[in-house]
Amino acid sequence: QKYCRTHHTDLATVSNETDMKRLQQLNQSGAWIGLQRDWRWSLSRVEFNDSNWSPGQPDNQNNQQNCVVMTKDGWFDVSCYASNKFICYEERNKTSGNRFMSVHLG
Repeated sequence: QKYCRTHHTDLATVSNETDMKRLQQLNQSGAWIGLQRDWRWSLSRVEFNDSNWSPGQPDNQNNQQNCVVMTKDGWFDVSCYASNKFICYEERNKTSGNRFMSVHLG
C-alpha cells in the first residue's frame, strides 16, 4: 500500500462492474487490492458496494485473514503478511477513467 500511495493513488479499488472486469483481465494469478479488515476500501472516500467473493469466501481462516487478493476466479481473504504482487491505480478525471497497473516488487 505504501508503494501505491507514494507512486500512484492507492491500491486498486473496485467501484463498479467495469473496474471489476478490467482488474480481472489485468490480473490472472492473484494480487492485492485495497480491500481490508472489516471489508472497507483502503481509500476512505470510496464505499464498498459490489463484491466478487469466490465461493466460500471470506472465511477468515484462523481469524487471521484481513486482506484481499483478487484472482481471475474472484476475491479471497488472506493473511496480510502473505507475499503477492499488487495492483495500484491512478485516479484520473471522469472522462478518461482510472488507470490500473500490476506491480511486483522483489
